[in-house]
Amino acid sequence: MKKSLVSIVLAGIIAISFAACSNNAASSDGSSSSSASSQIEDRLGNKVDVPDSIEKIVSTSPANTEILVGLGLKDKIIAADTYSADTGIGDSKATLDLQNLNLEQIISLKPDAVFVDEINTDGSSDPYSSLKDAGIKVFYIPSANSLQGIKDNIKFIAEYTQTDEKGSELIKNIDDTIDKIKKTTEKASQKKKVYFEISQGYSFGKDTFLNEMVEIAGGENIFAGQSGWISVTDESIISANPDIIITNVSYDGYDYKEILSRPGWDAINAVKNNNVVQVPLNPTSRASQNIAEGMMIIAKAINPDLYE
Repeated sequence: MKKSLVSIVLAGIIAISFAACSNNAASSDGSSSSSASSQIEDRLGNKVDVPDSIEKIVSTSPANTEILVGLGLKDKIIAADTYSADTGIGDSKATLDLQNLNLEQIISLKPDAVFVDEINTDGSSDPYSSLKDAGIKVFYIPSANSLQGIKDNIKFIAEYTQTDEKGSELIKNIDDTIDKIKKTTEKASQKKKVYFEISQGYSFGKDTFLNEMVEIAGGENIFAGQSGWISVTDESIISANPDIIITNVSYDGYDYKEILSRPGWDAINAVKNNNVVQVPLNPTSRASQNIAEGMMIIAKAINPDLYE
């Protein structure tokens, strides 16, 4: 169960490089009325034409699905991975196996575009060439290592789907939330040391958007000296002595309060002071516009007195 949870969390951690193209005139629902003559760069730096319209979309990661839903494209999603069922598209559309995508199934759906998460690739070949051979546009969305990467990802998808105006709104909400939290955390007397558990024995260091979120929220990640998504030991956590422990571990039957009874952890200030907090998984793990909500949740967990 723990390994499965880690894969879900890491699968949710997802960004794409883009080149800005000329702004299109937008309609009241956020879609653009431009012609297909406009071009943008995909994640590989290739020029791609922006189509007049996109009616059928396939998404293979919950983060990308959340972005598409946020852009107002829920009704155009015809299939997505099973983890996307909770994004608002419903179980009937969330039928694709994230770990073993059925390409023939996708081809039979005749989508206009498929947004593929980088985690679905092995990096050595193009496993989705058969989709391209069938005339389907495939876009690889690499894992996001930063908040800027998430915003770039949103912008790329918005530009390609001609929902630029709505994409700008989603990005602005992220920026506004960051500014609001920073202004609030300036009032804190000192930074609190934070251990953030994404599964028992797993956390993160710098070069991750979650580390940025903790820092913006006024915390000091005890593993900021390391990089990426990391495995950690009880000894290293106890030695760092965090002031607060945050976990987004969430599965049926799990009680986060078990952290309080782990052997040796009674020496940690966070445990001594019963300062262990469980936060919702999705907004604190998926690389979509919903990280704005996640940042606010983390900020309130670290400095609850500033948000009373």
